[in-house]
Amino acid sequence: MGNLTSLVHFDFSYNSLIGNIPSLQKSKNLTHLDLSHNRLSGTIPSAYFKGLGNLVHVDLGFNLFTGSIPSSLFALQSLQKIKLLQNQFSGLLANFSNASMSQLDTLDLSSNNLNGSIPFSWFELKLLNILSLSCNQLFGSLQLDTIHKLGNLTSLDLSYNKLSIETSRNSSSKTLLPQYITFKLASCQLKSFPNLENQLKLSVLDLSDNQIGGALPNWTWSLGNGYLTIQDTGYCDSNKQRVRGSIPPAIGNLKQLEALDFSVNKLSGGIPVELANLNFLSYLNLSNNQLTGSIPTWSQFSTFEEGSFRGNEGLCGKILNRTCPGTSSGSYFPPLKKDHYSSDKPDGILISAVTGFFVGLGIVVLPLLYYKKWRTYYYEHVNQALEKFLPMHSKKKKNRKQRRGNLTHRGRRTRL
Repeated sequence: MGNLTSLVHFDFSYNSLIGNIPSLQKSKNLTHLDLSHNRLSGTIPSAYFKGLGNLVHVDLGFNLFTGSIPSSLFALQSLQKIKLLQNQFSGLLANFSNASMSQLDTLDLSSNNLNGSIPFSWFELKLLNILSLSCNQLFGSLQLDTIHKLGNLTSLDLSYNKLSIETSRNSSSKTLLPQYITFKLASCQLKSFPNLENQLKLSVLDLSDNQIGGALPNWTWSLGNGYLTIQDTGYCDSNKQRVRGSIPPAIGNLKQLEALDFSVNKLSGGIPVELANLNFLSYLNLSNNQLTGSIPTWSQFSTFEEGSFRGNEGLCGKILNRTCPGTSSGSYFPPLKKDHYSSDKPDGILISAVTGFFVGLGIVVLPLLYYKKWRTYYYEHVNQALEKFLPMHSKKKKNRKQRRGNLTHRGRRTRL
C-alpha cells in the first residue's frame, strides 16, 4: 500500500484485519482513514502521520493498538475528527500545535490506558464539539470554568478517571456557557452541583459516584426543555455525601424523561404524582432512600419492579406487597385534577341545584293540583302527544273505550 500515491479515501472498517497498521506515508492526498472495528495491534510510530496534511478524518477505534498516541497526529491543522476509543493506548497526552487554529470538532480517546493531566492547549480548540476522555487513568485538578472556555462544546465526558473537577461559586456568565447536549462527569470528585442553569438543550446528565451533598437545585427540573435523561445521580460509597431533600413536583416539567436514577441517597418525602405522569419514563431507580407514602400504580409505574423502590422503609403499595395505612389493597390512585368548578365551594353548588329543582317542580305541579281547567287541558294535550308519537298507546286507549262501550250496552239490555 505504500505506493498508493493518489489514495484519498481509505476505509476498511468492520472487518477482521490483524497485524500492524498499514503504511500510508506516500498517500499525501489522503483525507479519510477508517480502520475501526478490526483486530489491528502493535504500536503506531510517532511520525506516522507526518506529511499527511490533508487528513480530515481519522478513526482507529475498537482495535488493540498499544503504546503512545503518535504526536504527529496532533500537529495536523486540517484534522476535524480523531476517534481512537476502545484501544490500549497508554502514556501522556501530547499538546496540539497551534491549537487555536485547529479545525478539530471531535476528539474521542475514551476507554484506553492514558495517564497524566489534560494539556491546557486542548482547551484552546475553539471548534471542538465533542470531547470524550472517559475510562482512562488521567489525573490532576481541573476548573470547570476552564472546560467552559470551549464555547462550541455540546458533548463532554470525563467520567471514570482520577480527575478532580472543581466548581466555582463565581462561575462564568450563564450566557457564555456552552450549550451542552451530553454532560458526564461521573466519578470526578465533584463536591457541589455544577451550574447548568438554562441548559435548554441538555438531554443526558450523569453526575454519579461523586461527593455532592445537599438538596437538588430547583433549576434541575427545567434542564433540557423537557428532554433531559438523568442517567445516574446515585452513589456507591457509604462514606460519600448524599443528595437530600424531596423530589419536587417540578420534575413533571421533564416531559420526555426516559431514565431516572436517584438510588442510594437520602431523599425523603413522597413520590410526586407528577413523576408518575411522565409517559416516556422507562427506567426508574429510587432504591435505598428515605421516601415515604404510597407508590403510584398507574401509567409507567405499573411496569416497574420491586427493585426500583427497595430500601425505602416508609414506602408502601402493591409493588412492595406492603399495604398502605387506611387501604385494603395498598393501591393508590391519582387525585382528580381541580378545574374552575373544583371543590372550593361545593356547598353553594349543591344548594343552588336543590333550590332550582324544587322551584321548577312547584311551577309545574302546583297549578295542576289547584286549577281544574289547567289539569284538564294538560291531560288532553298529553294524551294527544302520546297518541301521535306512541301508536301503541293510541290502540290501547281505543280498546279500553270499546270495552267500556260493550259493557254499557250489555247493562242496558239487562235492564230491559
